[in-house]
Amino acid sequence: MSYIKLLPKTTVKIRRSDEFLGSGVLVTVDGRFYVITALHVVSDQDGCSVTGAELLELIYESEVYGDLRFVGFVGSPDAQEKFDIVAIEVGSEKISDFPNTRFCSDVSFPDVQFIVRGTAKSETLSPHSIPRCEIDTIIENEKKFHLRIPSDDYSTAQGESGAEVLQGYSGSGVFFKDSEEFWLAGIVLSVENNNFNGLVCRSVSALQSCFFDCMDLDDYHGGNKNTRVSVSELRASITEQLIEERKNNGYGDVENLVRKMEAFLPGWTTEDLDQFIVDILLWERLDRKYVRTNEQYRRLVEDAKVYIASGNKKFSVGTPHQGNLKFHKIQEEFMGHLNELLDGSPLKMNSRIIVSGELAKMLANCSLDFWSDHGD
Repeated sequence: MSYIKLLPKTTVKIRRSDEFLGSGVLVTVDGRFYVITALHVVSDQDGCSVTGAELLELIYESEVYGDLRFVGFVGSPDAQEKFDIVAIEVGSEKISDFPNTRFCSDVSFPDVQFIVRGTAKSETLSPHSIPRCEIDTIIENEKKFHLRIPSDDYSTAQGESGAEVLQGYSGSGVFFKDSEEFWLAGIVLSVENNNFNGLVCRSVSALQSCFFDCMDLDDYHGGNKNTRVSVSELRASITEQLIEERKNNGYGDVENLVRKMEAFLPGWTTEDLDQFIVDILLWERLDRKYVRTNEQYRRLVEDAKVYIASGNKKFSVGTPHQGNLKFHKIQEEFMGHLNELLDGSPLKMNSRIIVSGELAKMLANCSLDFWSDHGD
């Protein structure tokens, strides 16, 4: 897909007479065209909602289509102020051959890069693209995410540099890069240069929840679907031979696992042991493919592990039956906490694999122990 041709069709420069205010992104929702931008770009009073009369006075200059006619706006004043977003409807009479834009709020899928196009606060006020942006942090409860950008994008072709130059990108659209289709993920709110080099962005999920209830949020590039297929393939790759090899690897983890099974699973069988080994092998493969390469996933899973296993706690039980009950209680607590942390992430659908594999590993590595009140 040629972003060189398509991105300019979405890029809007917002002015009040000759004064440049910031950027906006042109989208189509349910057959109508809208310029989405950050509230503080168009508001005289920072953080305060705007009226139709105030928006009517502004100029919405499309990079490709020229000045766009103001029609109205959607979204309540409370929604504007809560999310720092304004959605402005514009006339369609000048717009033609507009790209089919899809919307996706899932920015956590591994190895995804993003591209932003807007207008820097420079003498030329020329639109510019920032490619190779990557996720730094996702703040799910605020429908917000942070994008890291390459340090060389903190300057313009004219040599002007610093976060002040990039402030003109406020209101720009954040698009998935290197995709076969055209996906919008969010809107740039501001530039951050303290905690990380990058952009603070609002997710399109905020647009859906408070501005466009008819907006469909799609699954980016088959992300969740591909994860399901991948996990099926990983599961199929665990052969009987691999299970036997794990039993005989000489590391002692299976022997430790057997000892723990005696404490909480009376009458266990070879099939029970094999299932624990499958849990470990599947989680190890999922971990390598999706978690270790994604800082956000890795941190969430590690937080859940610390929650359930901090201090290598031990649990006292008097009988194998009590051990069995205790084990399942730990499993339920771990699952509940992990699901909370992974909420909104495609990894959540694999939480049972993570919990089963991690608990099996903890048992095998003696981090989690059961013993009798009577010293048996």
